[in-house]
Amino acid sequence: MKNYLIYVISAIVLSLLLIFVLVVPAYQRLNKTNEKVFAKQATLQSQKDYFEELQNIADKLEGKEETFAKMETALPKGHNIANLMNFFQKSASKSGILIQNISPSFVSSTKSKKIHASQVNLKINGDYKSFKKFLSIVENSSRLIEIENINFQNEKEEGEETFSFNISTKVYYR
Repeated sequence: MKNYLIYVISAIVLSLLLIFVLVVPAYQRLNKTNEKVFAKQATLQSQKDYFEELQNIADKLEGKEETFAKMETALPKGHNIANLMNFFQKSASKSGILIQNISPSFVSSTKSKKIHASQVNLKINGDYKSFKKFLSIVENSSRLIEIENINFQNEKEEGEETFSFNISTKVYYR
């Protein structure tokens, strides 16, 4: 009976030894692997949420191409002085005034240096009503134009009141 007791005790000790040598390290590796899997799942879920949010934003922006086109015309790329002069000339002819002189000059850029400005001085002749119409056309244009200063003189010509206007504008571009 003593031998059986030794066999039982040695079997129990051997079982405990096998558990601590083989099972416990495998269990610890499994726990670490599970932690990694949960971390990867959390990362994957956050990326899915991020891409869904980006898709929602893209869907919202999809219908606004017209707005972006208007923004593109408000701040065009580059300093295209010919288009600007053409715009002023067409605006003057629509309103019935005469441009006598256009003098563009470069103004230093803003702090961000992403938006630049150009100053354009105009000397125009015409009546007050035509001048108001010209200002309305300029201010309602899609182009970002700021009128900084207006000076005028009254010039009487054969019973008709005409004015000579000096306008200082600032035109913005990217």
